[in-house]
Amino acid sequence: MFNFNSRRIASLTAATVLLVSACGSAPTPEKTANDAPETPPTATAANTAAQIEEKAAPAPAGAPAPETTVAAAATPPPAPAPEPEPVAVNGGWVFKKKLPAVGASALEKESSAMSMNMAITPKGAKTEKLVMVDNTKIERTVEVLAVSADAVTKIKVSYKSYEATKTKNGADEPGKVSLAGKSYIVESAGGTTTVTTAEGGAPPADEVKAVKKQFKSLGRPDSLSKSLPDTPIKVGDRVDSVAEGLKDVFKEDESGKEKVTVSKAVVKLTAVKDTPSGKVGVFEYSFDLAIDVQLMVVKMPAKGVAEIRIRDGAPLHLTMKSPLTISGSTVAKVTGTGQADMEMTREMK
Repeated sequence: MFNFNSRRIASLTAATVLLVSACGSAPTPEKTANDAPETPPTATAANTAAQIEEKAAPAPAGAPAPETTVAAAATPPPAPAPEPEPVAVNGGWVFKKKLPAVGASALEKESSAMSMNMAITPKGAKTEKLVMVDNTKIERTVEVLAVSADAVTKIKVSYKSYEATKTKNGADEPGKVSLAGKSYIVESAGGTTTVTTAEGGAPPADEVKAVKKQFKSLGRPDSLSKSLPDTPIKVGDRVDSVAEGLKDVFKEDESGKEKVTVSKAVVKLTAVKDTPSGKVGVFEYSFDLAIDVQLMVVKMPAKGVAEIRIRDGAPLHLTMKSPLTISGSTVAKVTGTGQADMEMTREMK
């Protein structure tokens, strides 16, 4: 449930405007964590019930004591056999695309550090300097509560830690919120995302806003995973379909306030390696990102790595690093530079 996109960059850039901020199968009924598996009665279960009832009845006078037996305990169904690790096909690897099962959980860690150093010269006024810094570190557990045919639609998220700071010219920006130690139920239905406490209550509005921002793609197919081809990929291959999927990840961030353009996207499979979570493909990528926030444009020649598990197409590790250049001259002359570094990891359970 990675939220690896341009919205945080755009929101950081939008603050200056005030002055001038990682399928395929037939549809299945949606399942929730509260659905109990349907187990039809069996002859064995009926016989066991009859034995219990018979033992509960008093023995006739003078009858020999019945032999003491222990009723057979209900035997849980055997755990499914572990899925065999994928093997190369004609020297290439086929990445499967599978949704996580209801009840699956993952430990997710996210960090981002962005800075912008700008000079703003309104027409007929003196130049103002603006230094903005946005740092975030999050550690959370995400449990899948419901899925549709092609997307996760409901989750429980529990925050182990949450640190988010914004400064402007060295001073803390207002609106700081903390989610550490708190749990929420997040659900997407009918195009609307709702956030409640784990007990079903209404969280404060600032917490709802912060949680929604992280899970705005809930209820939609993962653009990166679904773009994986159905044919084998060899180490060294360029994967143009994934490059297009990468574009979609960022294009989904467009709104009435900003326009996002992705160009020169290149994705290449550079390695396949074994990890505790299974075999993963290591993709190196690069692209040029432009975010037009009305009064200025932020340009980013970004590079990064995406590690995607082969057996289900789940992104397990993502990085992105990029310098920033800022320009604009509609209302004021704006120039600036900066840096954006992001990383996310997912430990599947």
